[in-house]
Amino acid sequence: MSTIIDYTKVPHDYTICIKHECKQANSCLRQLVEQSLPDHVYAPRIIHPRHLIHNDHKCSYYRPSTIVYYAKGCINMLGDIPQKDIKRIANALKQHFGYRTYYRMRKGERLISPTEQKSIKALLALHEFMPTKDFDAYEENYLW
Repeated sequence: MSTIIDYTKVPHDYTICIKHECKQANSCLRQLVEQSLPDHVYAPRIIHPRHLIHNDHKCSYYRPSTIVYYAKGCINMLGDIPQKDIKRIANALKQHFGYRTYYRMRKGERLISPTEQKSIKALLALHEFMPTKDFDAYEENYLW
């Protein structure tokens, strides 16, 4: 049974795999996206087949089709930072993620991956702040 991927949630220019005979095809997100391509997508971005010839057992392009929880926004979490520390901690987060990405993540315009969630919590701990609140919301999605 094949998993159907909602193509509206696939990141723009996500690279897909067209090697249907691959031993990992049933669990590879790149292959599952390929199988779920809508008819209006006529020129998707693919991995050139020449690069897939000898990669049957350990493909470097393999992506597991595992669902994870992305955080959406961190205003509540950062709202508890004492006024004297807010500038220092916000600057550390901006330096780590970049100015624009930090603000987009903070407001919930950009989802925060599980790895990025750990990075945020580690940076807060490094600056001796332990949040009492969690991220603003969570959303299930594939780990693209």
